[in-house]
Amino acid sequence: MGGVGQRPGRQKELSELGDRKRFQRKTRKLLSSPFCGFWALRGTWGGKGDWVGQQLPALPALTKKTLSNQPRQVQVRSLPSLSQRQTIRVLCPMNQGDGWERGQDPWWRQALCPSTRSSLPSEGHTTCCPCCLQPSVYSGSSSSGLEFPTSLPVRPNFLKRGISGRGWRGKNRTSEGWRSRIMGHVGFQERSLCLFPSRLHRMSRQVVRSSKFRHVFGQPAKADQCYEDVRVSQTTWDSGFCAVNPKFMALICEASGGGAFLVLPLTKTGRVDKNVPTVCGHTAPVLDIAWCPHNDNVIASGSEDCMVMVWEIPDGGLTLPLREPVVTLEGHTKRVGIVAWHPTAQNVLLSAGCDNVILVWDVGTGSAVLTLGPDIHPDTIYSVDWNQNGSLLCTSCRDKRVRVIDPRKGTVTAEKERPHEGTRPVRAVFVSDGKILTTGFSRMSERQVALWDMKKLEEPLSLQELDTSSGVLLPFFDPDTNIVYLCGKGDSSIRYFEITAEAPFLHYLSMFSSKESQRGMGYMPKRGLEVNKCEIARFYKLHERKCEPIAMTVPRKSDLFQEDLYPPTAGPDAALTAEEWLGGKDAGPLLVSLKDGYVPPKSRELRVNRGLDSGRKRGTTESSAAPSTEAMSRLEEELRQLRATVQQQQKRLDELEEKITGK
Repeated sequence: MGGVGQRPGRQKELSELGDRKRFQRKTRKLLSSPFCGFWALRGTWGGKGDWVGQQLPALPALTKKTLSNQPRQVQVRSLPSLSQRQTIRVLCPMNQGDGWERGQDPWWRQALCPSTRSSLPSEGHTTCCPCCLQPSVYSGSSSSGLEFPTSLPVRPNFLKRGISGRGWRGKNRTSEGWRSRIMGHVGFQERSLCLFPSRLHRMSRQVVRSSKFRHVFGQPAKADQCYEDVRVSQTTWDSGFCAVNPKFMALICEASGGGAFLVLPLTKTGRVDKNVPTVCGHTAPVLDIAWCPHNDNVIASGSEDCMVMVWEIPDGGLTLPLREPVVTLEGHTKRVGIVAWHPTAQNVLLSAGCDNVILVWDVGTGSAVLTLGPDIHPDTIYSVDWNQNGSLLCTSCRDKRVRVIDPRKGTVTAEKERPHEGTRPVRAVFVSDGKILTTGFSRMSERQVALWDMKKLEEPLSLQELDTSSGVLLPFFDPDTNIVYLCGKGDSSIRYFEITAEAPFLHYLSMFSSKESQRGMGYMPKRGLEVNKCEIARFYKLHERKCEPIAMTVPRKSDLFQEDLYPPTAGPDAALTAEEWLGGKDAGPLLVSLKDGYVPPKSRELRVNRGLDSGRKRGTTESSAAPSTEAMSRLEEELRQLRATVQQQQKRLDELEEKITGK
């Protein structure tokens, strides 16, 4: 019948079909060898990092002549991000008249091996030639090599079928998702992917890092488990505005005529009465609050009135407004924006103010025992964090420096200038194994997260760019799981990363997103989590008029206690007294097991000894010693006045008795 009766274009379709079949036969022949390897990429998909290719075995005899100098390892350094993608150029070392003629096929000649061999530049990014797995150069210059075509004229059927790779979810289980996530990042076009279809399923097992926290997801609480109709503070200050422990939830709220914060039992959810009693002893807005880790009924607050106050909350919550603190700590000359309790020493509290001074208080005596003055921090202090045993401090300052400080010696042990190039505030926290995690901004105002080795602060272990939002990222680190959570003020998401001991050290896990932005965030200690639900973290997100709990959960089928998720964690008992810590002793937190659950103990009374013998405290400042002397003088004067009053009253009584007896 020939071509009679065929519709227009049928001849062309048959020709393309024949070309497709010939291409498939040629490609399958090339891929029939088990030695045809591919990349096992390790690293981050969206940013720069060191990606190392797996060991490549010797290749089979693809030509009449045995190939020599086969590559054993190929390395890629500093791959550009998606926004900075450059043109891939391939220099194929095989094209040296080795007997494998490809001149008759324009597809192979143009896309895989250039007809002319150019010398490799001295500096370049190494990638893998897709036809022979020889090292080639990734370069943005146009001086050498040929670029890949932008479209694929003949597309094999195996790229049209979906590829069900384990480890990928949703739309990324298709071949389109594979191309966009694997080859799209490094700039490869479709043709380079055509050569490796038999390795895509193996890639899915190699690319995805094994982690028990890879599937952690966030679950917001239902409406009846939230705290409704609360008035969150409108103060512009980069703190969480919320603090929680296994007994109470506290948040800084709007108050007329001074500063106040609200304290509610965890179980008192639902709509909050407008006339609910608050803690309202400050005369200016409250900027930061922190619960004592060794007493769930004690909370400290710092305010714009330059005062630090320590409060004791009864077990059932407040029934009347609380105006009298247990102790008032005076020593700052400007507003106090940071308060932080010592993790292992009893009644040791740190405060940092806008006077560029850090004071360490012994709450038991009500006096400042250590002072880090403006000679260490010449500008505003953005953040202060204790390490796990409380022997060091990590601070970030407006002078664009991150410092590691020994508070008892008053010396800076390590310092990093400009960990982030931007001018916005930087946050720094201690993480595991002597590492420091910082959040900040790049020169182009992109938010960044970086991981540093405290002993080698020259270069970061890992640096990742996140987005271009303007909110400061608040880091929360869980030492039990080595997961760090990043919560930005004004954001509607929580990102979380896992920190490991091997490169690239900082692994992105996932992100929890919601519709409404957050004005603040509170983080629950491990003792307050529900272990029977595999809850590894819980946040308390502050909305405009609501506080919403968000549980981070690891999906597990079994309802039994998961020991791998809940190692022994820091308990409520202090490991040291204030005197022992000031004397130079260090100790880690006392650990407790969560296997049988955790029941908060009853209220512990905070005892404050306002003794006058403060000379035994090392590092006592003049500002703390002077009020003690003045207080002594005032007490003596009051005693003298009382004695005089008693004597006068006694004389009057004697006179009255004489008059009565005389009559």
